Amino acid sequence: MTGTPLVIITGASRGIGREIFDQALEDHGDAVVVLTSRRIEDLEKVKSAIASSHHSATVHLFAQDLATWDDAAGQKFAELLQKIVDGASISGVLLFHNAGSTGDLTKKAAELSDLKDWQQYLQANFLSLVSINNAVVRVVGNKSAKKTIINITSLVAIQAFPSFTQYACGKAVREAFFRSLAVEYPDWKILNYSPGPVDTDMYHSVAKNSYDEETREEFKKKAECKDAAESVLSRKMLTPKETVTRLFHILKEDKFESGGRVDYFDKE
Repeated sequence: MTGTPLVIITGASRGIGREIFDQALEDHGDAVVVLTSRRIEDLEKVKSAIASSHHSATVHLFAQDLATWDDAAGQKFAELLQKIVDGASISGVLLFHNAGSTGDLTKKAAELSDLKDWQQYLQANFLSLVSINNAVVRVVGNKSAKKTIINITSLVAIQAFPSFTQYACGKAVREAFFRSLAVEYPDWKILNYSPGPVDTDMYHSVAKNSYDEETREEFKKKAECKDAAESVLSRKMLTPKETVTRLFHILKEDKFESGGRVDYFDKE
């Protein structure tokens, strides 16, 4: 297939998102890449890594706080996409929805009563995703034969644990959205990928901020000793490289059901 692959990664400045960028370039060194994150300074650091590599990728940066994402931001993002597709023959699209936050870990479900807080959380973790996703489908959808969307999800989307109410709601509604998208747009291949417990700032935030003592201790124990005994709540801690390597293996095999979910720990 001739043309240039287009790779779009949200939350690309660190952790899983940064690792997705690195591994995507290993497979698609000549890609056109769009990286999004809150701070332009962080994105510039990621982009600078290309200067010391042999890759010839073209990298576009889009800095925006997802909590304040609005129609104007969505229009600006769509215009960037349009400029890209107008200037290149796109051979394939890989859209990684990685950006996300845990929400308020300090309260139980019935204590989360501030609607403004809920609105801001869903704005950052779901509504902005819809805007980004639909801009890509609308602008790039008929410009490429192979189109894949990857939603980074979590076990908490399908199994409840103390202190993860907002995080679980955000992940669950994202999965529901992508199940619908898979049915309505069968020409897009869609994967909900649960990366397992990963050694990132988010993991350490749970160990510090969860209201639930057992949850804090489980996460703290794993953070301090990666070989600590596993539980359903705190399975083996993974590095970003481990889980992203598994993700790209799943994508290359291409055996997953569109709109379905795959967990790092699922048997192959």
